[in-house]
Amino acid sequence: MTSASCASDAGCGVCERCGTGGTCEIGPRGGCAAATTGASKLGIATKGFLKATVSVWWRGAVPAVDPTTSDDLGICLYQPMSGTPHRILKAVAPAGGTCGTQPCWSGTFATRLKHRDVAGTPDGVQKALVTSTRIAMKATGHNLITSAQGVPDPISLNPFAPPVTLQVHASNGACTTATFGTNRVVKPGKFKGKSD
Repeated sequence: MTSASCASDAGCGVCERCGTGGTCEIGPRGGCAAATTGASKLGIATKGFLKATVSVWWRGAVPAVDPTTSDDLGICLYQPMSGTPHRILKAVAPAGGTCGTQPCWSGTFATRLKHRDVAGTPDGVQKALVTSTRIAMKATGHNLITSAQGVPDPISLNPFAPPVTLQVHASNGACTTATFGTNRVVKPGKFKGKSD
């Protein structure tokens, strides 16, 4: 499969970046708004392959996004593998759309943006809240578990190599980032931490 050409991260999909060769590649983006120590939280819980939940809470200066019309928003997790960041999770809340009888996204960036999709289509993101100073997202359910980039299996959670990098990507190229290397608790089927 040929990678798409790009001039910037805005030319690539969520959880991808524009590489040095001018083509999109999987990997964390540079130049993202960074969380301060303890300002972000990440939680992952799995119970076998029947139930899994990913919770993200990020605080800082959030770049402007408009998921009501154009910007997909996604949770992207990476961890080191042979010295190279490897994507271990991608969960996207698509822009626009109708969930039930209501728009999936409502509000404005100037006030607050809210996402609600009980079905969690396509990757399990059911709730999101975005303001100029915080992002909160929750993904769970069947779509998260069955996604090709969904929650890692419970066994692989236990040796989660530090630091795990959380980025929230928008399809306009905007992104936020936080790392979780020291202030964290990792047990079989559970990861919980605050940003470094």
